[in-house]
Amino acid sequence: MPGPPQNNNNEERRSSPRAPLVAKVEAEATGHSFLAVTADVSAGGMRIHTANPLPVVAELRLRFVLPGPEGSQGVTIETGAVVRYVVEGTAMGVEFTSLDPAARAALARFVSS
Repeated sequence: MPGPPQNNNNEERRSSPRAPLVAKVEAEATGHSFLAVTADVSAGGMRIHTANPLPVVAELRLRFVLPGPEGSQGVTIETGAVVRYVVEGTAMGVEFTSLDPAARAALARFVSS
């Protein structure tokens, strides 16, 4: 599956390492709610598989559960986000815009594990 668009230097625009994450994500944009599935996550954003991606710069609210360490309960993450890239009919990449410190720390731990 194609990743995010690359800049003119052929370097990825991502500033944070990513980790695979297949999880249900609840999303809401302009009063419309939908369910999708994540592909990967970083401390700064995620890629979401969806047949109907929102346009670039669209704002949305997300809610998903980040798995915890073996045998422990996961962490529910709720945050605002903005669409940064779209793979038409397949996926969209979003940047988190309103993570609280605990959620940011949980994401950083998950990605580094």
